[in-house]
Amino acid sequence: MHTPSVLIADDTKKQVNDYLAEYSVRRIREAEAIGPSYVRLREAIDRLIQVGGKRLRPAMVLATFRAYEPHESLKSVLPAAAAQELLHLSMLVHDDIIDRDVTRYGIPNVEGSFLSFYEPFIESTEERRHFALSAAILAGDALLADAHQLIRSTDRPAALVRQVEDIMSESVFSVIGGELLDTESGILVDETIYPLDVAQHKTSSYSFVGPLTTGAILAHAPEQDIQLLAQFGTYLGIAYQLQDDLLGVFGDEQKTGKSTVSDIREGKRTFMIQEFERLADSDAQSEFFAIFHREDASDAELSRARTLLDESGAKQATESRIAFYTNECETLLASLSLEEGRRGVFYELIQTCVVRES
Repeated sequence: MHTPSVLIADDTKKQVNDYLAEYSVRRIREAEAIGPSYVRLREAIDRLIQVGGKRLRPAMVLATFRAYEPHESLKSVLPAAAAQELLHLSMLVHDDIIDRDVTRYGIPNVEGSFLSFYEPFIESTEERRHFALSAAILAGDALLADAHQLIRSTDRPAALVRQVEDIMSESVFSVIGGELLDTESGILVDETIYPLDVAQHKTSSYSFVGPLTTGAILAHAPEQDIQLLAQFGTYLGIAYQLQDDLLGVFGDEQKTGKSTVSDIREGKRTFMIQEFERLADSDAQSEFFAIFHREDASDAELSRARTLLDESGAKQATESRIAFYTNECETLLASLSLEEGRRGVFYELIQTCVVRES
């Protein structure tokens, strides 16, 4: 039995939200010196920040810092924690462009906001979308630049801050590669793209490894622990992505808020699909791939595709791989220099990421 821990307490989450709100107001005010167009862009960014998400990435920074420096104030590392959320939003803005989505968190995203704004001025739908996409690209770039700026403003020793900024740069390098692999996996049939590689680079790098090692470095954690947490983050990120892939097909749309048919219709080549190709017989594969990657697939066909994934053992194989990475994570945590009670937050993080329905 591991000591219970709160990954991010309500008051700590409020600190993150308040910091992000103050940052956003300041940026909108600074944009006024450039002109109303830039103010509109910063306001569109602010709406996404305020609607928010789970703030899991800032929580990881703060929880890791506190595990190693339990008596230190979190105020000095709030900028580095908030930077993780801005990096995440930057990736989401660009991801929406890639996925051709115009909403995020149930509201119009940057492209969606500017599509509406430009409607009275641009008659051509194609031209209007071009200008709205341009605004979205700029918003993602602005968020990325601001993430680095917040890292540099972190009130910790300069050498540690430089190390953390290097980690963020490496995270961005990795996630861009992972995003490209994911984007091309459905079209470059002559190239072998492994779903676990995509998960490591697209999900683990900036969503887990970056925040965990940032908190540890800023807390002067031992180098061995920093490396252990990096490996922990890699495994947990892969497990998180595999669970996401399961929920994307077998989840409850009411709980996830996401479609359970889009992955099949869009032909997303996840680890589960890879396992299906390995495990299913030729008849099952023929039936499945007559449905897979078909935008016009009927509800009955999509239901049949789910059944084939289940009957082949691909669903169970994915669940088994999640369990494998979960066990690896727990093994790594046992080697941390922290006393048992301070490791509780990391065990809670495993449960938050893997044992979930949304």
